[in-house]
Amino acid sequence: MTINIRNKKEVYEKIKRLFEGGIKKIHVLSDFDRTLTQGTFRGKKTPSVISLLRDGNHLSEEYALQAHALFNYYHPIELSSTISFQEKKEKMDEWWEKHTKLLISEGLSIRDLEDIVYNGPVIIREKMREFLD
Repeated sequence: MTINIRNKKEVYEKIKRLFEGGIKKIHVLSDFDRTLTQGTFRGKKTPSVISLLRDGNHLSEEYALQAHALFNYYHPIELSSTISFQEKKEKMDEWWEKHTKLLISEGLSIRDLEDIVYNGPVIIREKMREFLD
């Protein structure tokens, strides 16, 4: 397996901060590719956590407007078969960075995520409650 790292210094700095912060200060949200949730249930597509954040009532209306604007701009690029891999990768990195900053500025909290996962229309994968706890 080969792993390409664009900025090794930045990655090492992030890993260092993770270790310094300790396990009580780390939170993982990784559902863009259905890592945490099932994509379908009884033959019907289920929403992702990020789509529920974007469409739901957990963050402000301004967040929803900006998140939808990002989605509307970047999602067609993600699906495009005519854009080069390199350009698509750069745009997806750009989308991720902008949306992450938006989530941080909106004050996304673990309670928001717990509410979506435990009370929303999300079908979580087996053992996810234990993982999130």
